[in-house]
Amino acid sequence: MGAVSISNYEWHTFFNPELRLRERLRPPQNINNLDRKMTVQSRERPWLRRPDWAAGRIEYSSKRNMVGVWAIALLALLMSSPLVYHLREEILEKENYPALAGLVFPVLGIGLLIWAVRLTIRWLRFGKSVLELSSVPGVIGGSVAGTIHTSLKREGVGGVRVSLRSIHRSVRRKHRKRDVSEKIVWEEHLGISKEQLSVGPMGAAVPFSFHVPFECQETTDEDSDNRILWILTVTASVPGVDYQAEFELPVFRTEESSPESVPSPQRRRLEINPRENPTARSKI
Repeated sequence: MGAVSISNYEWHTFFNPELRLRERLRPPQNINNLDRKMTVQSRERPWLRRPDWAAGRIEYSSKRNMVGVWAIALLALLMSSPLVYHLREEILEKENYPALAGLVFPVLGIGLLIWAVRLTIRWLRFGKSVLELSSVPGVIGGSVAGTIHTSLKREGVGGVRVSLRSIHRSVRRKHRKRDVSEKIVWEEHLGISKEQLSVGPMGAAVPFSFHVPFECQETTDEDSDNRILWILTVTASVPGVDYQAEFELPVFRTEESSPESVPSPQRRRLEINPRENPTARSKI
């Protein structure tokens, strides 16, 4: 029977519970290598940080906005209801007409309530929309193209407008205040006629294709107080409440970026119907 060799480190670990626990909790070497590889990959391809961007499939629903507006509207009405009672006494009985300025808050609450109702109708009617990118990511000095799958009925759509904007969002913090400002750095609009819509698995499918100039800035998200966002908005004229959806897109410089890139034939085919939409325009 052979002798068993035990190193000094193993003896020290055996008699030290803290070291035994540390060894047990230490992740395997292959996991550390995998984390390191994913970190390098996300630095080289930052659009992989978000699962929806990596998949090229981005969803939109107005439910979150609807819930937020409902909460603010109800809070505003609740806080202004005692004010209405006192204003009634001040105005009708004491004839203090300057007190009419206090009606601003109840009117604001009613306006928010109407907005919340419209958002609710829009959510119940249109539900979820899905944007599928033709290629991931959208390319600076190249194209941003894809299809928006909606629950719209093709026959009832009067015209669709798709807008792509590059927005510089900055946040200034002073004491407990948070001032958010947004500036449109670049924008372009497309008008899609009813004939250009196709029928997808959910309903009407809206194609889009934008050419992004090489001078534009790519998406940034490292600093939440200083970001470049690429927002695609789609609106459609339909009977009742109009359709609207908004998507945040990944637009980056890649190996395909070129200062000499030109709009693709697909982009040129998406012409504007001047009777339904304004002429496409870009702004830098």
